[in-house]
Amino acid sequence: MEKSGKYYKEGTIFDPTKGKEYTCRLGLTDNKDVLQVRGYIAFLYSTQYWERVN
Repeated sequence: MEKSGKYYKEGTIFDPTKGKEYTCRLGLTDNKDVLQVRGYIAFLYSTQYWERVN
């Protein structure tokens, strides 16, 4: 993934349960322990927030 401004873009993410690969964008939120993960199919997307665990 390559950083482009606030986000990391131009990557893909794989969903093993569905067996599909999606275009992906990553970004840190205001809380640096939370990662925003967004997967795209064309103009539709789904966003998850992943929290760092100690």
